[in-house]
Amino acid sequence: MSALTAAAGDGHQFSQRGMKRKTEILDAALRIIARDGLSALTMRALASEAGIPLGATTYYFPSKSALITEAFELHAARETDRVIAAMRKLSPECSAHQLADELAKFLISGLTDHRSQLIAEYELLIGATREPNLAALSRTWQAPMRQELSDAAGRLGSLKPVVDAQVLLGLLAGLEVDHLSVEPSAIDKAAIRSILRRSVSALFASS
Repeated sequence: MSALTAAAGDGHQFSQRGMKRKTEILDAALRIIARDGLSALTMRALASEAGIPLGATTYYFPSKSALITEAFELHAARETDRVIAAMRKLSPECSAHQLADELAKFLISGLTDHRSQLIAEYELLIGATREPNLAALSRTWQAPMRQELSDAAGRLGSLKPVVDAQVLLGLLAGLEVDHLSVEPSAIDKAAIRSILRRSVSALFASS
């Protein structure tokens, strides 16, 4: 998935500097979404947040819909990189407990170090119920994590690795939602690790 579109709505090709500026503007959009909600994202609010003239927003994004779509794409690309980096830490002979611990680290990092991004993600996913372009993205952007989890499940002896990967994704999403309103405490983090260890061990009982 491409994180950014290289051309403006009028076909103008962005320079490297222009692409960097476009990314900064998308970061400003994601900050607004995380802090104030998707409904608060307007071109005027974006211009103020990014410190640019109002007219400059349409130079980079022909419409609010295009802006939101590209913000989602940028977030998805970054999250994909984070997922792959986490899963590649697993050894080929990883145990169920090692998988659970790595998933716990990934989840807790999302709820703490990447909390703003995670909140923006859920705002965008809710927006996907009303935006066709976002709906298509929401169906595909988790594919890399699903594949990584499926591969790990296969190494752990799963007979249905794709199904087990989906079970794990559902568990992670549930734990994220449960802890999204307040940053998890030390007790919450310990509970997350315990839940994942118990669940993953039960899923791969023979591992």
